[in-house]
Amino acid sequence: MKILVAEDEQSIARMYKLALEGMKHEITVVNDGDACVGMYKANRQQAKNDRPFDVVLLDHRMPIRDGIEVAK
Repeated sequence: MKILVAEDEQSIARMYKLALEGMKHEITVVNDGDACVGMYKANRQQAKNDRPFDVVLLDHRMPIRDGIEVAK
């Protein structure tokens, strides 16, 4: 699975990445809400089915845009 993780805490982001890669998933980590939206849009243009990631994990509290704003 392709998973986008938006997490501003470096230690938590690292745990997500290690755990999910250990299960053979393809992980992309960003550290704020704007970066998450940007990464999603950039990858959407390349996706064949208009769905660039299978899962997006959002931190509730992040700088610039929080997880709720990004989900909208």
